Amino acid sequence: MSAPSILRRISERMVDKVPPKWLTTKQWQDRWSCSQSHAIHTCQRAAELGIMKRKMFRIRGTDGRVRPVPHFFEVKK
Repeated sequence: MSAPSILRRISERMVDKVPPKWLTTKQWQDRWSCSQSHAIHTCQRAAELGIMKRKMFRIRGTDGRVRPVPHFFEVKK
């Protein structure tokens, strides 16, 4: 097995499966029709107040690299 093949297999296993309704700040931005900075601050503040939960998931970016990205889930009361 070649080195690139092994690296590709390792990389594929490093990616987390993101559950439904866990969204990135970019996805919340699109849903709320607001700026990226506003979505980031709102999600962070909501997580501090217990309105949202925050969890890091490793996802593949548009450049193909795997990175940890915060995802937020709205807590229903």
